Amino acid sequence: INSKYSEEHAQECLEWIKVITDEPINTSGDMDNFFETLKDGTLLCRLVNIMKAGSVKKINENKMAFKCMENINNFLEVARLMGVPAQETFQTVDLWERQNLNSVVICLQSLGRKGSQYGQPSIGPKEADKNVRNFTEDQLRAELFTALCDNRTYSRSFGGKFVDISETPYVVLILVTMEKMAGKCTGSLIAEEWVLSAAHCFPTVKFENIKIIAGIDDMDVVEDMQVRVPLKIITHPYYVKDGSLKWDFALAQIKSFDMTSEKVGIVPLGDDIWPQDEQMYKRKCMAVGWGLPDNVTKNNTRLHSTKVLAEHGSVACKCLKSYQKKRAVCLRRGEGVGICGGDSGGPLICNGKHYGVAHIIYDISKCTYMDVPEKLTCGRLSTVGVYMYTCPELDWIKSYVGVTPVRPLSCGTMALFKESNILVILLVAFINLNL
Repeated sequence: INSKYSEEHAQECLEWIKVITDEPINTSGDMDNFFETLKDGTLLCRLVNIMKAGSVKKINENKMAFKCMENINNFLEVARLMGVPAQETFQTVDLWERQNLNSVVICLQSLGRKGSQYGQPSIGPKEADKNVRNFTEDQLRAELFTALCDNRTYSRSFGGKFVDISETPYVVLILVTMEKMAGKCTGSLIAEEWVLSAAHCFPTVKFENIKIIAGIDDMDVVEDMQVRVPLKIITHPYYVKDGSLKWDFALAQIKSFDMTSEKVGIVPLGDDIWPQDEQMYKRKCMAVGWGLPDNVTKNNTRLHSTKVLAEHGSVACKCLKSYQKKRAVCLRRGEGVGICGGDSGGPLICNGKHYGVAHIIYDISKCTYMDVPEKLTCGRLSTVGVYMYTCPELDWIKSYVGVTPVRPLSCGTMALFKESNILVILLVAFINLNL
């Protein structure tokens, strides 16, 4: 379990705690230091007492086991009252017995995102609150039509063909309108009330400025359009804005679409290991999105799909660091093929299942990441499209979307490579002991 532990995130949490409590603690994210700093629960209790005065009536300074565990339990009770979801808390023994320090990090990050609500510094992205608004379908359509007419210049599948929505009924259009601009992304319906997309597709705006549209393959044809305003938006707890391969996932909860229509459907999430044969670096998949179809078209109103070859493994995704490759699926380069502006958040479909969320494109000749669309040309041989690999995050998705399959023991080559190395080391050690 502790294999998921991130020293980077642990250090961020300790630095945040140090700023709030003004305690002279060592903020190294090293697992031993993280455990020793927090294990008796006193610092955690001081933290929540500063954020929410008097929330822990008595902090036990006694180092006896049951007193320390009482501190940890008191902290957890207050954290829940402060809005940390149950699935983002931890068990007392996870900290006291060092059973799952990663869950402690997740809990602190969740609490850290709420810092500003209590007059304290925050860590991570600002949370979006549930915002239930009642709109009629006609109101939503009218408002959306105006937005589409006014803001159609902002839009990433490249090449390929226009696709009928009945072929990909799980694909939704995400339109975000702001004061002087609009943004367009793609998402996937993974359950009746849940859409999976990229976290960077949801800036901090009022929910009524976000429209999630299903049932259409042409923005100019609104008859079959079903429009929803998000009830809740949940970004991955490790997501870092403007960071490459930094857990760029978001879940949007919505009022259910009319699922009786053949133009609206659910896509299953891939829960099997990435191919270990010749498909490892050339798996036949499909990219789907509302992005630009070529480098000439300025405005696109049609949904389109592109046949692509996807790769995931130790020699895939040139330019990416090894730890980034574990979270990435890349598209093999091809002239006129890939993803472009408007495809962000869209699905990578392989054998009828969802395996990735469109994240970024980058120039392989310079190993630079795209920050402004105009700086990089879509579909060039030097341009690589990158998806966030969905499989490693199935457990996080399942914590909100119950129908999500359980994460497999291994999602692919990077994990197997690591495990095989461990087996070799153990085998060598065993042989040496018997010589």
